[in-house]
Formats: sequence, structure tokens, C-alpha cells
Amino acid sequence: MKYKFAITVGELCAARLFASSDLSRLVLNGVRVEVRSGGVVLVACDGRSLAVLRSEQLAEEGTYALIIPSDTIDRVKTKTKKTSVLFADYDDEAGTISFSMPGVFTLRSEVIDGTYPNWRMTLPTVSGSDSAGAAIPDLCVNPELFQRLLKAGKLLGRTDGVSVRFTGPNGAIEVKLCNVPQFYGLIMPMRNVDPAIPHPGWLNDDWNPSRKPRPTPGWPSNAAKSKCSGWINDANN
Repeated sequence: MKYKFAITVGELCAARLFASSDLSRLVLNGVRVEVRSGGVVLVACDGRSLAVLRSEQLAEEGTYALIIPSDTIDRVKTKTKKTSVLFADYDDEAGTISFSMPGVFTLRSEVIDGTYPNWRMTLPTVSGSDSAGAAIPDLCVNPELFQRLLKAGKLLGRTDGVSVRFTGPNGAIEVKLCNVPQFYGLIMPMRNVDPAIPHPGWLNDDWNPSRKPRPTPGWPSNAAKSKCSGWINDANN
């Protein structure tokens, strides 16, 4: 069967940020496209994070899924702007997909052959606290994953921030891009190698504004400051 759907470059690239780069996990080295009832959903995960994006574009009727390789998306990205709408022709018998912009370019690629994990099984059922209402413990998160979220927001035309919700002790963290209702994400916490302290001791140190501060080693004296660049004095006014 042959199918047609539309997608924007920005949507493809935003989902692609969350695909795996581990060559031993071939089916995760791309973006899964699910088409159902004329709607298009993009899915990508790498074992540490999951992104699900509902496209604002439409598809012809049909129910099917395919996996677009990450390197194909990278090639598409170099051809046009992130806001450009691509027309896709998918041939499930040949296992190929063609992206085109009339009069601009056409790019053909094989899709990834394999069974994608059932990502819906990873969706949390509890949010905010455990079943007994206990507080969520401190979690450690890879900051690189939040960088991906911010990049995804830019590709989708929004930079309003990221909203997070904890789903339970040691559970995944639900994330959404503010004002991007078509995006949903999950981030898996890391093992906390540096147990958090609720209130470090230095927070309770007495602060007395009338006490004369001790000079900091290596920091210029007031006399020396006057000879320093102007921005140093500006920062201390």
C-alpha cells in the first residue's frame, strides 16, 4: 500500500532530538510516525527520555506506522526551513519514503525495518506523589535532556519554558513545553550519586549587614578597583 501524509521540518527535527544514537538499538535510531484517523503522531525515545508530538498537519485516511531514520531527517533539515511543510509518500511494501517540496527538492529513503517498543507502556499512572501521598524524594536528572527540550521548543516556534511533574518515587518525570499542547515528554531520573541535603549548613549562617566583611583573597581592594575596567565598578554599584 502507498500512503500520503504531511509534516513540517520543525516537527521532524524536534522529535529527532530524542532518538537514540546507539547503533545497537536500530529501531530507536529514528522517529516513529503513527497515522490514525487522518492524524499524525511522532514518537522518539532513547531509553532515557521519550518525546511524543502530535503534528498539526494532516494525512490521508489509513492506520499505519513507520520509522524514519535519523540521518534521513538530518538530510531533510539541510534542504529547507524548519517551518516548511513536507509532503511524504510512504510505500510499505517497498519499505521506502519520499519527502518532497514541489519545485524545491525530493528526497527518498528506506525506512527502518523493525518493531518499535510499546512506548505507551512507559506512561506513568501516578503523578505528584505515591499512592500513600508521600513526598517525592530528591531526584538527579541529566541536564542534557532538558537542553533537548529547549531545542525542541525553538524548533516548534516556542521558547516559553518547560513544565515538569514528578510521577512518584524513582518514577519518570513528565515534561511539557509551555504553550505547546501537542508535545508530551518523559525523562527518566538518574541514580543520585550526590544525596541532596535539604538545607546546607551555610544557609543558616548568621548574616549581619553591620559586620565589616573580610577581604576576599585575590579580589582587588577599593583603591585597586578604581583602576580596573569600568564594568567591574558598574557591577558593584
